[in-house]
Amino acid sequence: MIKAMGLRGALIESDNQTAIKLSVSELAPPWEVMAVVWDIRKLKLEEGISFAWIKREANGLAHAVAAEAIKGCLPVNSVSFPSSSVKSIVTSDVSPLL
Repeated sequence: MIKAMGLRGALIESDNQTAIKLSVSELAPPWEVMAVVWDIRKLKLEEGISFAWIKREANGLAHAVAAEAIKGCLPVNSVSFPSSSVKSIVTSDVSPLL
């Protein structure tokens, strides 16, 4: 989604504390989070994107995406073409930084 919106140097917040901690570790991650950790490491290197752990209650974007998925309203191409509600949350999170 960050690539699709043309954002550089973004900070991605996640409530997956294990994945965030392992993304800065040189240890091999457990298989349960291996794909996520490798994706985080790749994005950090290639796109200059930062990642931070945040409490689940403070992560409105993840909640909105999960709610859309539960309702069956999350299209396959939602990462490249986010819904207007998701774009609105991302834009409001980014706006203070612009």
